[in-house]
Amino acid sequence: PPLHFSIFQAPPLGSFFTEMGIIVLNLCTEEADLMMTFNYSCRKKIRKAINEGLTVEFDNRYFEDFYSLYKSLHQKQGIYYDSKEEIKNMMDCLGKDSCIIGVTKKDDQILAALFVLFAQKEAYAYYAGSKDSHHHGVNYLLQFEMMKWLKQRGIERMCMGGFRPGDNAGTKYEGIQNFKLGF
Repeated sequence: PPLHFSIFQAPPLGSFFTEMGIIVLNLCTEEADLMMTFNYSCRKKIRKAINEGLTVEFDNRYFEDFYSLYKSLHQKQGIYYDSKEEIKNMMDCLGKDSCIIGVTKKDDQILAALFVLFAQKEAYAYYAGSKDSHHHGVNYLLQFEMMKWLKQRGIERMCMGGFRPGDNAGTKYEGIQNFKLGF
């Protein structure tokens, strides 16, 4: 993936700098072809989640559930998270035509949540959270179903966010990066 610079073309002098890439998926394919671009492990986890009866729903009324999962996961990992007020304000300002929350459920229990921004032909998987679960593939199914939901609305590309090139084995970023690169 290409390097990702959010604001600067080069890091400002004296700043701390971590080289990052960005993962963008092309959604302009048939559903079966899209799934075949995922690695074998990713496809297997999606099938397993479906076989276990997990379902995905899309509705911004899941905000409280989403935020609880997002905050809890980030606290557990010891990484920064945005405030509830900040995210809620963004969601309210953008409205339902520019952001959506998807949740993976087993029966009535919400296991994972994903907050996605979208406009015109592009989408960005912006925030996510999940709880520890014995169910396989909760996040994989959620991402795949979100891709399908976005495709139905004319979205052509979905940004999965950044990654750190090089060796990140043993760091807290290893699992997140391997998850994203599976797609």
